[in-house]
Amino acid sequence: FFLAGCVGGVPPPPPPPPPRSANEEPSEISSFASLYFCSSFYLATAYHRFVIMASEINTIRHKHNGVMNSAFLWNLVFGLTMVVYIAGLFIPIMEPDAAVYAQVSMEMHDSGDFLSIYHKGTDWLDKPHFPFWMSAISYEVFGVNTFAYKLPAVFFILLGAFYTFRFGKKFYSALHGWIAVILLVTAEHIIISNQDVRAEPFMTGLMIMGLYHFASMIRYPVVPDHTNDRAAFSDRWLLHAVAGSLAAGCLMMTKGLFTLIPLVAGIGFSLVYQKNRKAIFNWRWLSIIIFTLLFISPAIYGYYRQFDLHPEKT
Repeated sequence: FFLAGCVGGVPPPPPPPPPRSANEEPSEISSFASLYFCSSFYLATAYHRFVIMASEINTIRHKHNGVMNSAFLWNLVFGLTMVVYIAGLFIPIMEPDAAVYAQVSMEMHDSGDFLSIYHKGTDWLDKPHFPFWMSAISYEVFGVNTFAYKLPAVFFILLGAFYTFRFGKKFYSALHGWIAVILLVTAEHIIISNQDVRAEPFMTGLMIMGLYHFASMIRYPVVPDHTNDRAAFSDRWLLHAVAGSLAAGCLMMTKGLFTLIPLVAGIGFSLVYQKNRKAIFNWRWLSIIIFTLLFISPAIYGYYRQFDLHPEKT
């Protein structure tokens, strides 16, 4: 636009879209398909860039050993980022979505009914329970205020940072994990999400938690033992299965079933790439399904009590 203005004026805006007829409805399927393919492309690109970054870090670390391993530098960046996070806790709640979520959480707290979701006294079916549970519990501890509403979001971002470091340290090195944490907590969208709190902070922390625990279930490197299926799994697989299922269940209670796509795709494609058949076709994944169903049962019962027992509402 700047160059166009210098040459001969700003080009006219594009024409408005044609009006939608009264019987025409937006195509949710095409929207979700576009979102899915764009997200998959983004994740694949991000993974490729992370692999390249991992190799570059090793090279840079040997050339500039003092800078890359400077604990003061990384601690300073992390500390200044936490100052921004703390300041965001006191910024007024923004319209429209964050204000609606804060209102729903307040009504849940005031009524003491954590199984039903209401907005201004009417049934609300737009989002599942988990974010409102966290905010309502925070209201119970700190009172109904802006700080209490935003605090759980910051906690879950820091939970994601913790598991990011654990993941990087486990599969690469502590330096890789720490730099990945800095990239995560300083990302613009993460900082905005901590101030305009909706579902994203909860999804971020739970997604990384689930990926870490499910990846930690698998034994690395793969043990070439075709007679014992336990050789493909870690000795602490049950602990990781329960923790990962908890993250998966909370994800579903935050945004819905489609939030499991990154978990399933990330672990599944990794096992396919490694040709780890012992880990792919294993009964232990069925235990994860059972654990996940148990963890989401409170939300399912809440929907049953609020809606299925009252068919007149539909």
